Amino acid sequence: WSRDGGPSILGDIMRRIVASLLLAGLLALPYSAAVPALEAGPWRVKRGAEPVDPAEQRPAVQPPSRPVVRGALAWTPLGPSPTRSAQVVVPPDNLVTGAIHAIAPHPTNASILYIGAVNGGIWRTTNATAANPTWTALTDDLPSQSIGALAFDPTDASRNTLIAGTGRWSNFAQRGDDEIGVYRTTDGGANWTVLGGATLLGRKVSAVAARGAVLLAATTSGLYRSTNTGATWTLASGTGNLPAGSMPALTADPSSTQRFYAGVLNASPRILRSSDNGASWIDVTTGITGLSASTTSFRIAVGPTGVVY
Repeated sequence: WSRDGGPSILGDIMRRIVASLLLAGLLALPYSAAVPALEAGPWRVKRGAEPVDPAEQRPAVQPPSRPVVRGALAWTPLGPSPTRSAQVVVPPDNLVTGAIHAIAPHPTNASILYIGAVNGGIWRTTNATAANPTWTALTDDLPSQSIGALAFDPTDASRNTLIAGTGRWSNFAQRGDDEIGVYRTTDGGANWTVLGGATLLGRKVSAVAARGAVLLAATTSGLYRSTNTGATWTLASGTGNLPAGSMPALTADPSSTQRFYAGVLNASPRILRSSDNGASWIDVTTGITGLSASTTSFRIAVGPTGVVY
């Protein structure tokens, strides 16, 4: 896999071979048997996206960190270096970007910006307002480069604490790295801790939040919550008036560090609000029309004065 989430040549060849065998009837692969590990939720496959690759529904494992030194050889990265004028015309230099799934702007410094790439890990720039910002890769040595969510912890006055969630979100059949939980840093991204263990292993994270020792991870299996900085996690969905179901949206209210809004997908989709960092929830769906069992996703935004969209 390339850094920006593109497939390798060998992987593409193998995919074409399997597709040819399927079309020729030489390989039997019923849909029900091909994707037994699909998590619940109609939002698993995005509209316009290639169907999920059965090969990606492999057993979830916790891979080791990627060593800088392999054997007796120490490798020095050369780059990254941008591709120019390949797909796009974007002034000033027609730089080509990979797929970006999450953005976390610094709360007070417009020059600092973090991004999470679909299959390229987490990056940071300290000159985001420049015509050509310079970017630094922060997670090349971590087990998974598939980033599904990224957010600052507003309770950290130093603005150095962030949390990220792993998940395969590529439009290319959702190919990517293992879904291994969340990453957390307290030094602006220089070092990261992998959290979630067996509880979050194999969960596709759509949104994350950090409030000191309280961490939240919204997934296709529902909302997971930790009250001890990620040492242990519990499934909050199905408790505290929060219905069970997929949670494609979890959004913080910038006017209150304890208030969140969440969308739950099930037979009766709901929008809910928590004012105690996700410990309990109240249903605020009344007045919203058009929701049904066929609803496939939510997006929620909250303005600086608490207005919800």
